[in-house]
Amino acid sequence: MNSIRLMAATACAAAFCDGIPAAALAEDPPPEAAAPIVALGLYKNGTVTVTRWVEPPAGGVFFLPGTVRHAHGTLWADTREPLKIRTRKRPVSTPGAQTNPWADLAAAYEGRRVTLSLRAPVGSLLQKAADEKARTLYIARESGTEVEDLAGTVVGIASGTAARAWSREYVLDEPLGSRRLSSTMPWADLRGVVPADGDAARDSGHLHLRTEGGIMVRVPTGIIDGIRSDGINTRAPALVDGLRVEGATRPFRLSYMAQGASWAPSYRIELLDATRMRLALAAIVRNELEAFRNAEVNLISGFPNIEFARVEGLMSPGATLASFFRGLSSKGSERGGGPVVMQQAIMFNTLDPAGADGGLPFLDVAEAGASSDIHYRAIGKLTMDAGESLYLPLAEAETDYERVVDWTVTDRRDGHGGLQRREERQDELWDVVQFANPLESPMTTAPVAVAEDGRILGQSTMFWSNPGQRTSARITQALSVSGNCTETDSGERRERVQIGGDSYDNPVVNGMMRVRNFRGTDVKLIVNLGFSGEFISAATEPDERRVLGSSVFSVNKRQQMRWTLLLKPGEERTLAYQYSVLVRR
Repeated sequence: MNSIRLMAATACAAAFCDGIPAAALAEDPPPEAAAPIVALGLYKNGTVTVTRWVEPPAGGVFFLPGTVRHAHGTLWADTREPLKIRTRKRPVSTPGAQTNPWADLAAAYEGRRVTLSLRAPVGSLLQKAADEKARTLYIARESGTEVEDLAGTVVGIASGTAARAWSREYVLDEPLGSRRLSSTMPWADLRGVVPADGDAARDSGHLHLRTEGGIMVRVPTGIIDGIRSDGINTRAPALVDGLRVEGATRPFRLSYMAQGASWAPSYRIELLDATRMRLALAAIVRNELEAFRNAEVNLISGFPNIEFARVEGLMSPGATLASFFRGLSSKGSERGGGPVVMQQAIMFNTLDPAGADGGLPFLDVAEAGASSDIHYRAIGKLTMDAGESLYLPLAEAETDYERVVDWTVTDRRDGHGGLQRREERQDELWDVVQFANPLESPMTTAPVAVAEDGRILGQSTMFWSNPGQRTSARITQALSVSGNCTETDSGERRERVQIGGDSYDNPVVNGMMRVRNFRGTDVKLIVNLGFSGEFISAATEPDERRVLGSSVFSVNKRQQMRWTLLLKPGEERTLAYQYSVLVRR
C-alpha cells in the first residue's frame, strides 16, 4: 500500500508564499538607485581606492544593487546627513530562457498555476489530509497504476539537503492510527524558514505545490506523467546582494579601499649618443574589480601605511565575525624580511636604502625637486571591463647621462666581526648609466630596459628617485674590466677587548683591490667598498668615506669608502687600505 505522511499545520506555513524569504516580503521594496564608479586610485600591489557617486531618489530610502567588498576601516559615506546603510538581499528576475523544463521543474514552473498528471491516488490522499486537518502532504515515491490530476501553484523550495530544525510537531504514518514522535520537521528546510546553503539550491527530485485548499504537497518527479500550465518561466527569480540606504536625500560619495585593480610601471632608456638618452615611462593597468565607465583614474606611487588593506570589512558579502577576527589576527607586514628578490620588490614603491642592488650607493641623494612622498598621477577618464588589461604610454624626456663601470664590494662581516658567507660575488663589475631623473614626477620602483639603436642591452630595477635626483641603471656585466679584492690578517695584534662577557681580538686587516682595463677605450670606474671596524689608512685616499651607522647588535661600525678612477686602455691600478676590527673569540 502507498504510504503518506501528514504533519500538523504550523505558523511557518504562511511564510511559504512565493519562494522568497519571509524577511524579504515584510516590507515594500524601495526604489533602486545607481552608484557608478566615478574615480579609482590604483596602487601597485593590487589595492585600489574606489569612489562611487550616489544620487538618492525621492523618499530617502532606496536600494543599491551589487556588493561592496571593502578593506576594514575604509568604507566612508561623504555626507553630513544621518543616513544608515545596511546589507540586504533583494528578489530580482534574471534572464535565462528555460529550454528544457524537465531539467529543473521548480525553476520552469515556480509561481505558475499547473495541473499534474500523477501515477498516484491523489484524490484519496488529499481527502485523508483534509480529514486530519493537516496542511502538509508527502506523496510517496512508489508509483501507482492509476493516473489522477493534481492542481495547484508551484512553490519554490530550498535544497532538501539543508539542515533540519528541531520541532515539537509529530509525524503521522499510514495507517493513520500508528503515531510516532519525531525530532525533525519534514519541511523545515522550506525557503523562508531554514534557508539552505547559498539560499538558491533546489530539490530537483521533487516538485512542491500549494493547492486551492491551502495544502502544501510534495510530489516526486518520478511519478509525474504530464504537466499542463498557463506558461513556462523564461526568467528565473533570484536574490541579489545590495545595500539598503535610509535617510539620504542629497547626492553623496561612497568611498572605500578594496583589492582587484593595479598598475605595473616600466621604464625604457634609449641611448641616443655618447652623452644623451631618452627616458620613457609606460604602464599596464589591470582591472579585476568590476566594469567601470568614464572613471577618473590615478596611478599611485609611494609606500603608504595601509595597515588593514588585507582585512575584509564587515559590510563585505559573506563576511562573518569569525572571518573578520581571523583577518585581524593574521594581518602583518606585506613585505616581511629576506632579500629584495624574494620580496618581489618591483611591486612596492621603495627607495633602495644603501645600494641593495649593488649599485652606486654614493650617488647624490639630495631630494632635488622632490614631490610629496605619495605621488598621484592622473591619467584621465578610462572605461574598462572586468578582466581587461590596458597599456598606456605615460611620459618621456631627454637628458644627459654618463656611462661608467661600477664595482661594489659589500661588507662580509657579521655583528661580532666574523666573516660570513655571502651569495653575491665580490669580483663582479657592471656597466651602468648614471643620470638625473628628467621627469616631472618621481621614478617609482619598476623594471628598466636599456636599449641602443632599438636593441635591448639589458634590464634591471629602478628604485624611487625624485625629479632631478641622481640615479643609475645597470646595463650588463663588464667582462672586459676585471677586479679582485683580497683581505689578509697583518699579524699585528692590539689589546684584547671585553664586551658584555665576550672576549674580542682586535686584529689589523690589510686589504688590496686590483683592477685592470682590457678595453681599447678609457673607462671611468667607481669602486665602492664596505667594511666593519675602524679605518686606519689607504694608499690612495678615497673620494669619500662615511660611517653608515652602528647597531646594538654589532660591536663594529659599518663604513663605506668610494674611489673614482679613470683607467686608460690596458692600465692596471691597485688600491691598498688598512682597518682594524673586533672579532669575537
